[in-house]
Amino acid sequence: MDPTHDFRPEVDGRPPATTRGRLFARAALAVAIHLARLLWPALVYLWATALDLVYAARLGLLWRSRRRFPDRARDLDTQVASLRASRSRRWSSWKALPAGRRTEVRCAAAILAAAAILGLRAHLTARGSTADLVAHQPSTAHSPSAQSPPGAASRSPISSTLSTTSALDQARLDAEHFKEYRKQAAPGQWVIYGVESVDSASARLASVQAQLKAIQADTQAAWQKTAGLNDRVSKGQSRREELLREHASQGALHDADEAIKAAQAVENAARAAYEKLDRQRDALQAAEVAAGNALHNAMNPVAGSVLTRGDVYAWDDFKVTSPAVIHDGDRYQMWYVGCHFVGEEYTCGIGHAQSRDGIQWEKSPGPVLTIEDPAVSQDLHSITVVRADDQYLLWYAIDANPIHGNDCATLYLASSKDGLAWKSQGLVLSGNCWENAHLWPSAFSDGKNLHLWYSDYGSTDDGLLSHLVSADGKEWQQAGSTDLGTLGLDPRRMWVTRDPAGYRALFARPDRRDYFGVLQSADGRSWLLAGDAPTSADRNGFPRFSGGDDGGPVAPVSITESDGTWIWFAVANSSDGSERIAMAFQKEAG
Repeated sequence: MDPTHDFRPEVDGRPPATTRGRLFARAALAVAIHLARLLWPALVYLWATALDLVYAARLGLLWRSRRRFPDRARDLDTQVASLRASRSRRWSSWKALPAGRRTEVRCAAAILAAAAILGLRAHLTARGSTADLVAHQPSTAHSPSAQSPPGAASRSPISSTLSTTSALDQARLDAEHFKEYRKQAAPGQWVIYGVESVDSASARLASVQAQLKAIQADTQAAWQKTAGLNDRVSKGQSRREELLREHASQGALHDADEAIKAAQAVENAARAAYEKLDRQRDALQAAEVAAGNALHNAMNPVAGSVLTRGDVYAWDDFKVTSPAVIHDGDRYQMWYVGCHFVGEEYTCGIGHAQSRDGIQWEKSPGPVLTIEDPAVSQDLHSITVVRADDQYLLWYAIDANPIHGNDCATLYLASSKDGLAWKSQGLVLSGNCWENAHLWPSAFSDGKNLHLWYSDYGSTDDGLLSHLVSADGKEWQQAGSTDLGTLGLDPRRMWVTRDPAGYRALFARPDRRDYFGVLQSADGRSWLLAGDAPTSADRNGFPRFSGGDDGGPVAPVSITESDGTWIWFAVANSSDGSERIAMAFQKEAG
């Protein structure tokens, strides 16, 4: 006979409690088995749903890119069609399932998702509770052996320490580091803002690791000393308890109390010394992480930003690009193209920033030059600026866009006495008449005449690098040209400076992501590719101006001074289309 069998009769038609328990267990087992059979289909369904979220995000980015870059519409439409076809294939087998089966799989997927969320929440809650207990645990005189060993205590994440540093303080720190890198650089060596040299970063990491190893040994010794002294305090307390049980005299108890106080004083001093060493070890551990990150960045360089896009809803919250820099007396002045892009709003203008050292820049509060028609402002492409006599002259290019009434790319002139308040001088040039065609203006003043260069794509099959001259910046006469086919490339926007042999033009090579190019000309009419381009590869051959989602340099500007050559350039982010402005410096060769 089964001793667990319940012979009690049913009550109110219900089975006995034991029988009800068995029925419930059997039902639960049946549900569990059924859910187990649905486990794999449910996981596949969840994965497909997650891919749908990625699909929606990518589709949104593609549609946004299509609105911004109509000239790439065909390629973007192909990508959209590929995405949709991939999604259709992913769900084809699902659509073939019976409706009841799809409902079961959805329910199983919902249960799995809920279980995962609850499990994660329980895990995080448990961690938070533990942290609270550690944070509020009162200090005791018990032996340190009962506490966590050195280094095992919960430490504040480095990210939380870094987050307390303001962006302004970080910019100042980066500027100081950059100045130090420039001092350490050898003649002719390139220094990239935000990137330490491999040798320097390796030496710094080794130094921090050596200090950390030494202080870890000191911390361990201090911990052991504190543990021994704490044992003495515990023994003194135990001895006093024995004296109490033995009904010792007040004199003996007083002596025991004095011995405990003396031992506690020594133990407290040792504990304070240990805690000081422990804080130093924490700081060195953070420094080790920072030095490791610096070495990684040195070996996989990504140029830091000296001018970034503004906050969301600012006039330049999408990108800052096409820098033009002039050194005036004790300050550098920069003008740049800035664009705002939120929702369906997309407008561009020209901004201004100034700097004492060329590294830390302060933006003017708003654009210093705006395009009257917001729709046309979307086609603002690039700028060039010169100082001529007692004024600044700025030329800005508007892309061809028949939708906005621009059948050809156009160039406009503006003038200013202080570089902040600009007066429009109107249209000065039209060219490259097809949809979304660009002008890449490059201007230079030789003290007597103004010079302008741009790529003219309609004159020949390969296009020409045209050279024009003017007395006032408004009326231009053709002065010469170089066939782009013969040159072998299109330099786009150049930054032209005087050279002992004539003219020298820096540009970002469109055929290479990792370095710049230089053109040389005796008269500004006929250009040749120079062989001394400022390569950006370090001794290990790593690209120095791009990495991750960042593209190569765009629209560089250079200023040569007594200690070396400064270069500012724009860098585009391929994932979202935004742009920022970075900087590099080449130390004088000697």
